[in-house]
Amino acid sequence: VFAPDVHANLFTGSATPLFTHREAICAALGLTSGEFNLITSGPTSPAPALGLHYTAATPLTLDALSAITRRAWLARTLQLSVLELLSLIQKTATDPFAPPVLDATSEVSSPLLNFARRVHALNAANLAPAQALYLLWDNDLSGLSTPGDDVVTGLAATLRTGFAAIDTQFSVTDTLTATTAKALMGLVVEIGRASCRERV
Repeated sequence: VFAPDVHANLFTGSATPLFTHREAICAALGLTSGEFNLITSGPTSPAPALGLHYTAATPLTLDALSAITRRAWLARTLQLSVLELLSLIQKTATDPFAPPVLDATSEVSSPLLNFARRVHALNAANLAPAQALYLLWDNDLSGLSTPGDDVVTGLAATLRTGFAAIDTQFSVTDTLTATTAKALMGLVVEIGRASCRERV
């Protein structure tokens, strides 16, 4: 299937489905079956919206192989997982494989270079792509970044207890005494001092 004809042309015979040659393509590109599914959005892909939207009817062509190869290459070059690469492409709305924008009135804009700069900026900030995806777009790739229900419930209980204590401290009754007023003023003064120390 991958051998050229007598004129050195590829895929000149009858078209065959791309997924029929999944194992050979994975071996040639060093992809796992899961990575292949993510890139192609194959029938068993866990995230069909991220990849190339290939179907079982997609023929084996040079263009189809080129699209898979470019995504596998870019992920390795930028030291990203395939899932991180595809997720960043989707969330940043940047197609790094689009041709450069040539405009006589402005500098040449290259989507590939722009995308690479963003990835390098994350590295410079010591921010892993998975962390950026979760913090900026609430996209939890690992399924472990989102706090569990027990953590969220515990935080809510702590906040409720703290707010209730504040309400109690600053509550004003009809029978405000000098002692109570002095205690409230002391709280206000202490808060002001703490704020000044933070500024210093």
